[in-house]
Amino acid sequence: MLTLLLWFVLVLGVYVIAIEPVLMRVRREKVVVSEGAGKKILFLSDLHMTWFRFTWIEAAQWNVIAKALGEGGFEVILLGGDFLDHTAGDLQRTRVLKFLAFLHSFNLPVVGVLGNHDHRCLHGYSDEVWEKELREAGLIILRDSIWKGEGFTVFGLDDPERDDVYFALSPSGRRELFAEQAKKMSAHFSAEDSKNGGVGILLSHNPDGLYYANLPKHQLVLSGHTHGGQYLPWRWLTAASHYFPVPRGSFGTWSGRKTVDGRELIVTTGIGSSTVPGRFFMFPEVVVIELIAKN
Repeated sequence: MLTLLLWFVLVLGVYVIAIEPVLMRVRREKVVVSEGAGKKILFLSDLHMTWFRFTWIEAAQWNVIAKALGEGGFEVILLGGDFLDHTAGDLQRTRVLKFLAFLHSFNLPVVGVLGNHDHRCLHGYSDEVWEKELREAGLIILRDSIWKGEGFTVFGLDDPERDDVYFALSPSGRRELFAEQAKKMSAHFSAEDSKNGGVGILLSHNPDGLYYANLPKHQLVLSGHTHGGQYLPWRWLTAASHYFPVPRGSFGTWSGRKTVDGRELIVTTGIGSSTVPGRFFMFPEVVVIELIAKN
């Protein structure tokens, strides 16, 4: 019996660490918009470059991304943050910059926000220095600011979870944090919306950005951060979380797509792993989003 148990743990460990992370899928979403139809966006999040992100996993995932982008017709690549894991060192930072160079090889603008792990730089490495390196690598970073595309505007909400203070806050405290950022964003929006029009896309690493910030007029919200609830003890119940009151923290949803107050929210499961190596029935993914007109 003990031998069988050990074999089960071994096989499970191999699957979780070495097999499922390679099985990245391309998730496809069509979003109906009043303006800006015909645009395609590639969205991915939570790279989490760390010591256990093995090179063969990286190579397999790059192939999936390259194949998706090879379809053509994309306007922009949007990145949802957490490029680094909080355990990262110099080698991992170099690999992130190499990944950005790979994305730039498709001759598309690459626009992103920082995630909570990007703000938790260890080894005496400040998030300001990390941000500078990302910008020098060609990443357009939005920190409570906007980027205008052809027929759409991306609003990047900076992640407020920069330390353990965020976890200590009550829901009302978190709401206040996001509300403060929303004021800055709203100023940009009101000034630019009348000039630009088109689709408003909110890029927020944390889905709380939709539930708490209450920003106006965004038709589409893109988030990551949750890893689909991968590391929660009730993970196996989250598939039924839309039908049963499974605890979901302050996030309105762990992954997938739902409509909230007339806005389409897409939460990706991400492509990397944090703290614990591997994934378990929560496949890594990139999301191809097509903006389509109303019939």
